[in-house]
Amino acid sequence: MQSDSDERGKFAAGVVFGLLIGASLGVLFAPKPGVETRKIVKKKAREYFDKGKNIIEDKKVEVKESVKRAVDKALK
Repeated sequence: MQSDSDERGKFAAGVVFGLLIGASLGVLFAPKPGVETRKIVKKKAREYFDKGKNIIEDKKVEVKESVKRAVDKALK
């Protein structure tokens, strides 16, 4: 059985992956010139990279807290 945090992590990864795919398809089929499209792709890639980085940092904090609680519980 998987824990809730595993499920949330998979869900978050799926959301990020879906956003990347959706944004990529949207940009590829948009009626804009190449230079403008590349600027949009670069901007969106940076935004999604930053969002992904924030998700990873949040998960690190969550894991550290879980480990600390487990250690505290084990030492009692």
